[in-house]
Amino acid sequence: MVRKFDYARAAIAAVVASGLLSTVAVAQAITPAADERERLKACEAKICATALKKSGDGPLVCSIQKTWTKSYIENGVRQKKISWTFGDAQCGVDVNLSNGDIVSALTKPAHTVQFAEHKVACNVEREDSITKVNLTLSPKLEFENGKATKAWLNVSNIEAPTLIKGAIWTVAQLEDRFGLFHSDLISEVNEFLGSKCAKRYPDLAK
Repeated sequence: MVRKFDYARAAIAAVVASGLLSTVAVAQAITPAADERERLKACEAKICATALKKSGDGPLVCSIQKTWTKSYIENGVRQKKISWTFGDAQCGVDVNLSNGDIVSALTKPAHTVQFAEHKVACNVEREDSITKVNLTLSPKLEFENGKATKAWLNVSNIEAPTLIKGAIWTVAQLEDRFGLFHSDLISEVNEFLGSKCAKRYPDLAK
């Protein structure tokens, strides 16, 4: 079973990836990097260590990439009444977040986690090519009593041709203004920090 926010992440990344900044000829679906899963797990472990111990200083830095199949994306965006006419999608980002922000979010009565600008680079499969787009965003999460309550993507720049750029802006603004994926995002953040970390890394919870 695929979780709700997995759908949301796939939808957002897929729309971002639909830019036509440049093309590179290919004849097959996008293949995940050999270390994609390991890099994702390593980043998850870092976040969980800080969340469970409720302590940590300095930056939390991860370089991650995620690949979604066409069918996975279609299943997710269909629920949001968004069409997807491309193939597989893949996005990568270098995450940089303060460990202190995570601790404050989980321990203070109220705290806002404001990410610095992050550059997201995506690829999307078309019939016989891979299209690329670069996106700049500064996500923000508001917490109350250790629970996420509000979230924004805060997209500030998209490098893509006008038509595709307009479509991406529309989705980003629908999310920030009307919460297209908001409930899914908040639910997943709280479940991850509240129970998944403890289940996956029980030794860190002691």
